[in-house]
Amino acid sequence: MNEIDLIERLEARGFAVIDMEDLTGPEQLAAIIAADVVVAPHGGALANLVAARKGTSVIELFHPKKGTLAFAVIAARLGLCYTSIVGQAGEEDRWRIDIEEVIRVAESTCKNTRSG
Repeated sequence: MNEIDLIERLEARGFAVIDMEDLTGPEQLAAIIAADVVVAPHGGALANLVAARKGTSVIELFHPKKGTLAFAVIAARLGLCYTSIVGQAGEEDRWRIDIEEVIRVAESTCKNTRSG
């Protein structure tokens, strides 16, 4: 995935980028609680969405041939504003995400809808 380019673009727009692998369990939950927007590839770190505040925007990035809707279901149950973006296939198991789409969604999703 073109992760480095995505991170650079998000940071340039004021988003904090957090590597959940570097955090303890309680620190991961605290990061999710504090987040207004969560952008993440489909994977286990999204299980921390159970701590998100109602109205938090979640943008889940999918490999074009892999993933489940498990986190969409969690997001719906918790009142989160969920969007998925499916990447484009590349060579071998590589894939690319449309960075412009991620930025557009991150900056517009659920503006001023958070409560609690």
